Amino acid sequence: MDDLLSIVEDFFVKHNLTTEKKIGVGFSGGYDSMCLLDVTSKLSEKYGFEVFALHLNHNWRGEESLSEAKRCENFCNNKKIKFYFETLSADCIKTETAAREYRYEFFEKCIEKFALDYILTAHNANDNAETVLYRAIKGSGIKGLGGIKEVREKFLRPLLNIKRENIEAYCKENSLIPNVDSSNFDTKYKRNFIRKEILPSLEQINPNIINALNTLSLTAQNDNLIIEEYLQKIYETLKIENEFSTQKFLTLSNFVQNRVIYDLLIQNSIDYDYKTVEKLVNFIKNNAKSTSVKKTSLNSEKFLAVNKEKFIVINSSKVTILPVIIEKCGRYDFGNYEFEISKCENMPEEFPLDCEYTAYCTICEEEFPFTLRLRADGDYIQPLGLSGRQKFKKYLIGKKIPQYKRDDIVLLTKEKEVLWAAGLGLSERIKAVSPPVYKLKLVKK
Repeated sequence: MDDLLSIVEDFFVKHNLTTEKKIGVGFSGGYDSMCLLDVTSKLSEKYGFEVFALHLNHNWRGEESLSEAKRCENFCNNKKIKFYFETLSADCIKTETAAREYRYEFFEKCIEKFALDYILTAHNANDNAETVLYRAIKGSGIKGLGGIKEVREKFLRPLLNIKRENIEAYCKENSLIPNVDSSNFDTKYKRNFIRKEILPSLEQINPNIINALNTLSLTAQNDNLIIEEYLQKIYETLKIENEFSTQKFLTLSNFVQNRVIYDLLIQNSIDYDYKTVEKLVNFIKNNAKSTSVKKTSLNSEKFLAVNKEKFIVINSSKVTILPVIIEKCGRYDFGNYEFEISKCENMPEEFPLDCEYTAYCTICEEEFPFTLRLRADGDYIQPLGLSGRQKFKKYLIGKKIPQYKRDDIVLLTKEKEVLWAAGLGLSERIKAVSPPVYKLKLVKK
């Protein structure tokens, strides 16, 4: 399959992957990922970049999973490819959604551990068609019909325009022996049911159903770009960080209001349909004059909180915790905590450890106000002692903070920048270097 190799090479050239870079490949050992790893290895010999095979054992199938991991390791040893793997706990959540979250957490960790420039995943044209069909069945809007993106931050999909039959042919022609995951045949999983039952039936109507669904995906992506270009101008006045202005929301047309709520649900990984969107729009309208916070459940973990000033998606354990503006020195209530910021005349002889909830820092008075809040998408921090900034999510991974605890951390922020993560550490930007020094303190009530 020289054509397949050429298509992937063109992808590498297009996205500037042929220079001296470190590239990770998600490697389950199945047909798709074995094909991708083999092709990437060949290209690395030609262009000189480093390749890391990354294997996460989800530990769903006991000895079968362990055997697959060992075969992956042997394949990489024979090809002289760097191999790294981890095994999840046997009591981890065993759902398709949880598996995906675990997998991408693992990839994020590998990006940090090996200083990877990119990670390649082996999603192909069939995967994209299945995704589009699944979202259509669920009643997705045009954004959902866009399917799998070719590029998402540091994650790239070189096989996205290649059909599974061509990938299997490549493996056969190159004497590759992939793992065959027995769970792929279990139609209790929605994706497998679509692959094994629904798509074959649709091929009786349109033998080129895979191409048709991928064309629909591309059309939806292009149309959605036009919509997002328009919405971006609206969000500039409607949204600050992860909060939305209730009153400005009311000035939008019903169609735009629906789209805003649709985007909000997508961003928070919440299942939706048209009735759900309508219900939430009406909930905001009905509580647009309320001085107190009103809430409605979005799922078992998240709520939409609304008052006359703003609305925001929050975790169920934080229903009453809305961001607090820190305009000057003083004490501020924040949920079950009391936060205090005060001036210190002298530098302390000893600084508290990161694990303590007291910190000393240098802040210019002109920088006020700040915001005391919980974490939000897009947050970043310049870790103490480092010159560059990093995503706050990566900072938490580096600190080995479990997923379930990450939304409990109280943050002092300036827009998207985290200046202090209570109990974890300060930003390099406000470290105490000379007077005047401010003292930050968080105490549970």
